Amino acid sequence: MKFGSWTYDSSKVNLRFYRDIQKFDLNSYVKSNEWTIVGNSASRNTEKYDCCPEIYVDLKFHIQLERRGGFYNYILILPCVLLSCLTCILFWLPPESPSKLVLGMNIFTSFFVLLLLLYKNMPSNAEHIPRIGAYYCLNMGMIATSTFLCTIVVHIYFRGAGPMPTILRRVFLEFLAGLFCMVPHTNAYQQHAVNGLMSPIKATCDGDKFEKFELLKERFKSFGDKRPVTSTNDDTLEVLDMMNDHSQHHQHHFHPTQDNSIAQQIQQQISASITFMTVETDLKEIRDFLRTTRKRMEDKEAKTKTINDWKQVALVLDRTFFFIYLTAIIISLAAMFPR
Repeated sequence: MKFGSWTYDSSKVNLRFYRDIQKFDLNSYVKSNEWTIVGNSASRNTEKYDCCPEIYVDLKFHIQLERRGGFYNYILILPCVLLSCLTCILFWLPPESPSKLVLGMNIFTSFFVLLLLLYKNMPSNAEHIPRIGAYYCLNMGMIATSTFLCTIVVHIYFRGAGPMPTILRRVFLEFLAGLFCMVPHTNAYQQHAVNGLMSPIKATCDGDKFEKFELLKERFKSFGDKRPVTSTNDDTLEVLDMMNDHSQHHQHHFHPTQDNSIAQQIQQQISASITFMTVETDLKEIRDFLRTTRKRMEDKEAKTKTINDWKQVALVLDRTFFFIYLTAIIISLAAMFPR
């Protein structure tokens, strides 16, 4: 504050301090519940203007006020800090939960209400922005950013079975997952069971030759058939015709007793051959079915693994955003309110 006269010069009005006390007299001062005086000084100045030869005297008093922070700490700052810490829960909610984004929008709305309350309790000043106002705006920006990051996490979580880049796998599934202790544990018992199931199937499917089939070919050597016997219906009929011709041939050269014995042997061989052909056909069908089933299981397992990898990347990214946001909260508190 400045006290002086522009009408009367120092020869007419000579201003001096009362009892040479160069500060405010605070004996009659009533302490305020909102403000505290932290500085009190005064000075006497003389000034000569270009228009007039006279000297003019003025007294300048400087007073420095500080707002009491107790009221604002509990009404404005503490709720803001609590809401900022509550935002960290966004990164701990599962991505499939709809409350993940709803909570972010509710926290942003709460910050907006607190900002309106701050506007009513703070004086309007276009030159300087209060620290608490800057802190509120910073937190609102961080809340909006966290909601956007949560949207990215949800999108990656439901990415699907698309291929994952190698660099993404190395950064998130190997480096960051190990850093945050989020490496997924594989079920050794289940893996052993799957391997144990696949090995016999593979061994069965890979066998293209059968020992009994070779035995069947040896039986037909005596009938002059050197071709391998297959499981088709035409080959079966051919074998039967060959057996009947051979039986008729022996009926003209042997006695009746020998004919009955040979006929029984031929009948047994025909029955055994037909049975084996049927079994061999069934085995081929079973082999084809097992191959198809195994291929389907492998494709399903690969697809499931890719989906789980994308979900794991989303969880690791969510945990990374959590630590970044927590660090930003601590730095903002230390920078805005160092004391």
